[in-house]
Amino acid sequence: MAALLVYANTLNNPFVYDDFHTVVANPSLRPPLSLEFVLVHSPFRPVVNLSYALDRAVWGFRPAGFHLTNTLLHATMAGLVFLVITGAITDARERRGEPARADGLDVLAASAAAVLFAVHPLMSSAVAYVSGRSELLCGVFFAAGLLCARSAMSRGDLARPDTSPARPAVDRHRFAGALAILLGAFAV
Repeated sequence: MAALLVYANTLNNPFVYDDFHTVVANPSLRPPLSLEFVLVHSPFRPVVNLSYALDRAVWGFRPAGFHLTNTLLHATMAGLVFLVITGAITDARERRGEPARADGLDVLAASAAAVLFAVHPLMSSAVAYVSGRSELLCGVFFAAGLLCARSAMSRGDLARPDTSPARPAVDRHRFAGALAILLGAFAV
């Protein structure tokens, strides 16, 4: 919520600097939209270009929509920061033999860290600048990958995979984590 409040003022910003090259003059975002052209136009950043194409399909070339997407991605990242920190606290408690749950002070600490991340001016260029979306997508996918890896490790799936017929050969947590990190790499 803090990220939405702090960066709501970016919704009225125009396209600036590299936004003209990456969005406005990007031929893969012109109608008719072709998924193949969107993905190959920017072969080193297909995830970012796909996100621009989705914004273009929803908002046209109105900058407010592109800025809203960046703000929502940043808010999502702040929420993921909270989840990563509470998970780390829970894991640390478990390793010390304490109950594996985050108590009130732990949640307060994780909330404070997430809010600090959400409002820190270091993120301003990534959120307020449409072409900064690659950093936002990379962060979201990387944090999601960490959460998936934590889930797989906490269930023991990485240490001793279960190959019984009742269980699929590819664990969904491992697969989702690998996919998230791969998408994050393509977003950079």
